[in-house]
Amino acid sequence: MDTYASDVKTHLADYKTRVLGISEDGTWRRNDRRYPHILPESLKRSNILEPIRDDFWGDFDKHNIGKLHQDFHHLTSSQALGFNLFYPLIDELDWLLPILGICGQRVHVGRFEVVLDSIERTNFDYLMYLEGSAKIFVEIKYTEAGFGTVKDSAVQRDRWSTIYQPRLQSLVDEQMLQPEVFFKNYQLLRNVSYLSKYPDSWLLLIYPEANRKVDSQAKHVIEHLVGGVRDRVKIVYLEALVDILMRSATVLGRSTDGYPTGGPDYFNSFNEKYTPECLRSVLSP
Repeated sequence: MDTYASDVKTHLADYKTRVLGISEDGTWRRNDRRYPHILPESLKRSNILEPIRDDFWGDFDKHNIGKLHQDFHHLTSSQALGFNLFYPLIDELDWLLPILGICGQRVHVGRFEVVLDSIERTNFDYLMYLEGSAKIFVEIKYTEAGFGTVKDSAVQRDRWSTIYQPRLQSLVDEQMLQPEVFFKNYQLLRNVSYLSKYPDSWLLLIYPEANRKVDSQAKHVIEHLVGGVRDRVKIVYLEALVDILMRSATVLGRSTDGYPTGGPDYFNSFNEKYTPECLRSVLSP
């Protein structure tokens, strides 16, 4: 049985008391029960790693970085993971691109929680604006059991036929275009559909390799992409990315604007929270 999500929650419950010094459990709003891997709502800002915490929240409040998800106070929050991953690299994105398998590009700016189409309303965890119209769309998962689905309904059938089917026609094979298959892979195929609107762009799927359920779904959808589209959807395993960042930390310093970036200790702290050895071992038979 795949125990990845429960193993992460056990680890983060220990992290909450051992590293953050927080003994009180937070409440899951869906059932009003307390869980040890959830922060009290009043302490949700502690979900940002300490080395960047003050700078991040200062920018968040000043520049309206994005709306916090309802479950941001969960230590499993993939939104918090994204903030902790990309905020320290705010001035290092060009350096990061070759690691992500994207060469010959420069990043103009990066933004969290971006909605490009106010009618269709897909929200990207992170978006890198490159030269011209090129973009890198980023979708981040952590303990989720898969990419989001949607129930079959008249409203969703209308959106499928008027928005997604035309966009996906040249990107996926016939099987993925069937409504029942599309609805099971709704979130991921919505993201892929933006490669039709922005044909010079990429979609990055960042998640732990240890999350087998997410990995299986992502690979299944990628297998059904057609032509060169498959090369523009990239899986980036979180564990491997963090290992690279830890090894490269000495080349990442502090920007001229004073933002804390991935210095020698930062990604060790990130690894301690999100990708420690105890969570990687679940890949072993």
